[in-house]
Amino acid sequence: MIVGAAMYAAACQAREWIVQAAALRSDEQKTARVVRHLRQAALFGSLDDEALARVARLARPLAYQRGAQLNEPARAAGSVYLIMKGRLRVYQQSLAGR
Repeated sequence: MIVGAAMYAAACQAREWIVQAAALRSDEQKTARVVRHLRQAALFGSLDDEALARVARLARPLAYQRGAQLNEPARAAGSVYLIMKGRLRVYQQSLAGR
């Protein structure tokens, strides 16, 4: 029975390692994808690979439905958005709401 428990524990550890390795690959792939997009943006284009990777690791993927509002004039913008897919319409309303 001890052998069985040890084998089970080893299998669980191996499974955990495989899951962690898969998550790491996924994070590395996400970072590489974001770096490619950052490199194309004028704001980030002059950064070296290490700096781009640091910025990319801070990025959080967000998805918005059509018509969603990202920010409004009354709130200070606290984020930079990098549009990786789709389009964004930017506009400013007048004081009259137009």
